[in-house]
Amino acid sequence: MARSLGIDLGGTALKWVLLADGSPAEEGTVPTPHDGTAAVLAAMVGLAEAVGTVDAVGVGVPGLYEPDGTTTLLPNVPGAWEGFPLGPRLGESVGTPVALCNDARAFTLAELRLGAGRGCRTLLALTLGTGVGGGVASAGRLHLGAHERGGEIGHQVVDPAGVRCGCGARGCAETVASAPAIVAAAARVVWQGVGSSLAEACGHDPAALTVEVVAEQARRGDGHAADIIDRAGWALGAALANATTILAPERVVIGGGVSSALDVLRPTLERTLRERARLPDPPPVVAAELGPRAGAIGAALWGLEPEEHPA
Repeated sequence: MARSLGIDLGGTALKWVLLADGSPAEEGTVPTPHDGTAAVLAAMVGLAEAVGTVDAVGVGVPGLYEPDGTTTLLPNVPGAWEGFPLGPRLGESVGTPVALCNDARAFTLAELRLGAGRGCRTLLALTLGTGVGGGVASAGRLHLGAHERGGEIGHQVVDPAGVRCGCGARGCAETVASAPAIVAAAARVVWQGVGSSLAEACGHDPAALTVEVVAEQARRGDGHAADIIDRAGWALGAALANATTILAPERVVIGGGVSSALDVLRPTLERTLRERARLPDPPPVVAAELGPRAGAIGAALWGLEPEEHPA
C-alpha cells in the first residue's frame, strides 16, 4: 500500500494529509513557524517523522519555485525563500524525493482526482482567498506549462484601467475578486457613510469586515454589498470566459475561503461566463468538495505521480 505525505505550506499553518493507497488516512494542522526558513523546514521534517515511513512527499507552496525544488517567491510565508532549496533539503532529511507544486495547482489535482472534478478530462479550478489562484487539467492530467507556472487564471487582466495587482499588472481578476479586494471595497462604503447596512454589520469598524459579512448583507438586499459581490462575480466570469474559450473545459470547480459566497457570486459569474464564452453549453460551475485539506491532498498525489512531472 503506497503511502504519501502531502504538506500545504501556508503563512499561518502547515496542513498535512497522509494518503494510503490513494485515499486520505490521517490529517492534521500545525502552526507555521515565523522565525525563518530553517524553522519551517524543521517543522516539515517533524511532520514526516511523526507519520512514519512514506513512499513520497509532496509540498504545496503559495508562490513560485524552480523545477529542482528551489523556492523563488513565497510572499506570504515569513523567511528568506528566494533561492532556498526546500525540496532537496526536505528530501535529504526524510530520505525520500520531495516534489513541489504550487498550492492552487495542488488544489486542482486533488479536486480532479478525488473531488468535484472527478471524471473530467478538461477542468478549470479556482481558489478564492487572499489571492485568486488557478489551475488547469487537460487530457486528465494537471497542466503546468513552461516553468511550471501555467494556470494563473486569477492574473488575467479583466480591467486594463483597474488598480495595480501584486503581480505588477493592472486590473487582474484578483484585484477585484480576492478576499482583500472585496473587504477593501466594503470598507470604502463604510468610510463614505452612504447608508449601507455594512456599517452596522461590522459595528462601524471597517477592520471587522469580512467576505462573509459582505456576502450576508448582499443576501439581505443591501445594494452596496450586492454591487461589490456582483463586480467580483463579473471579474471571475470574465477570467473564466477567456480560459473557457481556449480550453473548453467540462467543468469549473471553485474553492477557497471566498467560495462561501458562491451562492451570491454565481448569478453574475455565470451570466458573464455565458455571454463572453459564446459556447452553446457553458461548463457548469460547481463548489469544491475537499475543503481546506485539498491543497495537502493534491500535494500528496503530486508526490505519487512522478510521471506527471515535467522533465
